[in-house]
Amino acid sequence: MRVLILIPCHNESASIGLLLDEIKDLHQNLDVLVINDGSTDDSLEVIRKRAYVKVLNLPYNTGIGATVQTGFQWAFKNDYDAVIRLDGDGQHPPADIPAHLQALEQDQADMIIGSRFLKTHNIGYQSTLPRRLGIYYLRHLLKLLTGQRIFDPTSGFVSCNRKVIRWFAEYYPYDYPEPEAIQRVKQCGGRIIEIPTTMRKRLAGKSKISTADSFYYFIKVSLALIMFHGRKCSTRDI
Repeated sequence: MRVLILIPCHNESASIGLLLDEIKDLHQNLDVLVINDGSTDDSLEVIRKRAYVKVLNLPYNTGIGATVQTGFQWAFKNDYDAVIRLDGDGQHPPADIPAHLQALEQDQADMIIGSRFLKTHNIGYQSTLPRRLGIYYLRHLLKLLTGQRIFDPTSGFVSCNRKVIRWFAEYYPYDYPEPEAIQRVKQCGGRIIEIPTTMRKRLAGKSKISTADSFYYFIKVSLALIMFHGRKCSTRDI
């Protein structure tokens, strides 16, 4: 099974190198692709110092959705069997990658979400109260719209098989995409499971999303989920 680790990166020079070194220390047979989304710091230089990492350098900041879709398109065109996506801030522990690999190899689902909110697992780092309340709300909205409860609908630690790679290469939500991506997989008849993970604090720096951004996020995502509810999955050759 050919597996690609996909990492979107925008101005994460203080954390991306540490994250890439942790992935290398796993000693797994994995390819690593970083999509540098028009960083204005020295993220690109940090990435290029690690010869084992592939990098696509976008000329300007396109946003998280377009960046991640670029990675899925690259994975699809290069015939990868699976993609494991992590964020570039280091909050997703690479030590949990083997659990995702096992789920993929056993074909447990088409999409596997690393969830910090499973009852049997240590939550670890807690985000702000407004974000936690928003996650609780999205959990129940997605259950209403898709019929499946996803405990961590905003998780960026996600694994996908070849089927979902194709779907996401064709279409991936643009802004704050994770809940909408879940909805698309369900619309296409995909199987989704969650496995436990412990979110960490950022390895360095601080989040660029303010409290005001969080409120905008949940309003925007809610409207998008409701508007796209009931839409049939449409796919085409890429």
